[in-house]
Amino acid sequence: MPFIDGLPRSGTTLLRMMLDAHPDLAITPGTKFIPQLCAACHNSPDPHATFIHMVASSDTNPRWHDWQIDTEALQHVIYAIQPFHLA
Repeated sequence: MPFIDGLPRSGTTLLRMMLDAHPDLAITPGTKFIPQLCAACHNSPDPHATFIHMVASSDTNPRWHDWQIDTEALQHVIYAIQPFHLA
Protein backbone atom coordinates (compact mmCIF):
# COMPACT_ATOMS: atom_id res chain seq x y z
CA MET A 1 0.00 0.00 0.00
CA PRO A 2 1.88 3.09 -1.14
CA PHE A 3 1.71 6.37 0.72
CA ILE A 4 2.59 9.44 -1.29
CA ASP A 5 3.43 12.64 0.53
CA GLY A 6 4.61 15.98 -0.73
CA LEU A 7 4.97 19.65 -0.06
CA PRO A 8 2.32 22.22 -1.03
CA ARG A 9 2.42 23.21 -4.69
CA SER A 10 4.66 20.24 -5.57
CA GLY A 11 2.27 18.42 -7.91
CA THR A 12 0.80 15.92 -5.47
CA THR A 13 -2.78 16.91 -6.33
CA LEU A 14 -2.16 16.27 -10.03
CA LEU A 15 -0.46 12.95 -9.21
CA ARG A 16 -3.41 11.98 -6.97
CA MET A 17 -5.89 12.76 -9.75
CA MET A 18 -3.90 10.75 -12.31
CA LEU A 19 -3.57 7.73 -10.01
CA ASP A 20 -7.23 7.94 -8.99
CA ALA A 21 -8.22 7.62 -12.66
CA HIS A 22 -6.88 4.04 -12.64
CA PRO A 23 -9.71 1.51 -12.09
CA ASP A 24 -7.69 -0.58 -9.60
CA LEU A 25 -6.68 2.34 -7.36
CA ALA A 26 -8.58 4.49 -4.90
CA ILE A 27 -6.74 7.63 -3.91
CA THR A 28 -7.98 9.88 -1.12
CA PRO A 29 -7.24 13.54 -0.48
CA GLY A 30 -4.33 14.25 1.83
CA THR A 31 -4.74 13.53 5.51
CA LYS A 32 -1.90 15.71 6.85
CA PHE A 33 -1.05 13.18 9.56
CA ILE A 34 1.88 11.43 7.86
CA PRO A 35 4.61 13.34 9.80
CA GLN A 36 3.04 12.33 13.13
CA LEU A 37 2.66 8.76 11.87
CA CYS A 38 6.33 8.57 10.90
CA ALA A 39 7.48 9.98 14.24
CA ALA A 40 5.26 7.62 16.24
CA CYS A 41 6.41 4.55 14.31
CA HIS A 42 10.07 5.56 14.55
CA ASN A 43 9.86 5.80 18.35
CA SER A 44 7.72 2.69 18.85
CA PRO A 45 8.90 -0.74 20.03
CA ASP A 46 6.21 -2.23 17.72
CA PRO A 47 5.97 0.03 14.65
CA HIS A 48 3.54 -2.36 12.92
CA ALA A 49 0.96 -2.01 15.71
CA THR A 50 1.56 1.73 16.02
CA PHE A 51 1.03 2.20 12.29
CA ILE A 52 -2.20 0.21 12.27
CA HIS A 53 -3.53 1.96 15.38
CA MET A 54 -2.82 5.43 14.03
CA VAL A 55 -4.13 4.76 10.52
CA ALA A 56 -7.24 2.80 11.55
CA SER A 57 -8.19 4.90 14.58
CA SER A 58 -10.84 7.54 14.08
CA ASP A 59 -9.15 9.48 16.91
CA THR A 60 -5.97 10.06 14.87
CA ASN A 61 -7.40 9.65 11.36
CA PRO A 62 -11.00 10.86 11.04
CA ARG A 63 -11.04 9.89 7.33
CA TRP A 64 -10.35 6.20 8.02
CA HIS A 65 -13.94 5.13 7.35
CA ASP A 66 -13.97 7.04 4.04
CA TRP A 67 -11.18 4.79 2.76
CA GLN A 68 -13.35 1.65 3.09
CA ILE A 69 -10.36 -0.54 4.00
CA ASP A 70 -10.92 -3.56 6.21
CA THR A 71 -8.81 -3.24 9.37
CA GLU A 72 -7.99 -6.98 9.42
CA ALA A 73 -6.82 -6.82 5.80
CA LEU A 74 -4.64 -3.83 6.66
CA GLN A 75 -3.13 -5.69 9.63
CA HIS A 76 -2.33 -8.71 7.45
CA VAL A 77 -0.58 -6.57 4.83
CA ILE A 78 1.32 -4.37 7.31
CA TYR A 79 2.61 -7.28 9.41
CA ALA A 80 3.83 -8.99 6.22
CA ILE A 81 6.18 -6.07 5.50
CA GLN A 82 9.65 -6.99 6.82
CA PRO A 83 11.60 -4.95 7.65
CA PHE A 84 9.02 -2.29 8.45
CA HIS A 85 10.13 1.31 8.62
CA LEU A 86 8.90 4.66 7.42
CA ALA A 87 11.58 6.74 5.80
